[in-house]
Amino acid sequence: MSKQDRPMIFKRFDGTPAQGVPDYRRMIPFIMPTKTESVVQFEQVVDLTRTLPFIDRFNEGSEHRITVFHILLGALARMMGERPRLNRFISGRRHYDRKGLWFSFAAKKRLDDDAPLSVVKREFPPDEPFADMVARLKYVFDERVEDGLYCAKALDLLKGHIEDPEPWAGAPHPRA
Repeated sequence: MSKQDRPMIFKRFDGTPAQGVPDYRRMIPFIMPTKTESVVQFEQVVDLTRTLPFIDRFNEGSEHRITVFHILLGALARMMGERPRLNRFISGRRHYDRKGLWFSFAAKKRLDDDAPLSVVKREFPPDEPFADMVARLKYVFDERVEDGLYCAKALDLLKGHIEDPEPWAGAPHPRA
């Protein structure tokens, strides 16, 4: 039975079988069979000297206020769009390309240690303009968070997108 002829019960709703996966990558599920063995943690210092003024300029004439977290989400979506092989997962020792680019994050309803967390999961099209992403997230932040979110770590691949968001995030909000 070929992969095309498999019954729907064996197909995944969230991904398609990845093509052209190198042999050394195919060994990973055998070397690191659980998520805990394959976690990589690191710290990254990011220079925000050009990002913070961009955020101030964007917020001046916009009804949708942004934070560094908006920049991080936009940069992640853009980076994942440029490197689609990063948007893969392994299940049952098989490699899959994800259908869509989804991010999940936890948001506090208010800036208080005892404030409850809300988990947010949203799709982020890599080619979506930054201003549209901000407008779409306004509902999420208005409903789930009062003051904003803070990000502690960023991927090294994001450094250029975060430090200088001007080229990809554009000028002030078009509706301003």
